[in-house]
Amino acid sequence: MLWLCGTNLDAPTENGHGSQGRMTHMHFDAAFTHRGYLLNCAPARAGDGSWQPYVVISRSSDGELVANRFFPADLRFGDEAAAIAHARDWAVRWIDASSVTL
Repeated sequence: MLWLCGTNLDAPTENGHGSQGRMTHMHFDAAFTHRGYLLNCAPARAGDGSWQPYVVISRSSDGELVANRFFPADLRFGDEAAAIAHARDWAVRWIDASSVTL
């Protein structure tokens, strides 16, 4: 599991389901670093089987939360990889456009 800001997000219980009753898993390509930031681009599974992008951005140096982005509910993708790619692209552009330097 990926730990962000000292909190395990949606930790699995004994039956392998997360605290909200859904299966949890983390892909290696869902979390990565860019210019001193850790990005977790794990999407949320919608009831219709589609994937909604989501990203949490924290500083790599100390884990402090910088931003989290919930994308509009109507922005959904047919597969998890596409949702991750969308969140990743947005996060990289956001960081690159930011005037914040570490």
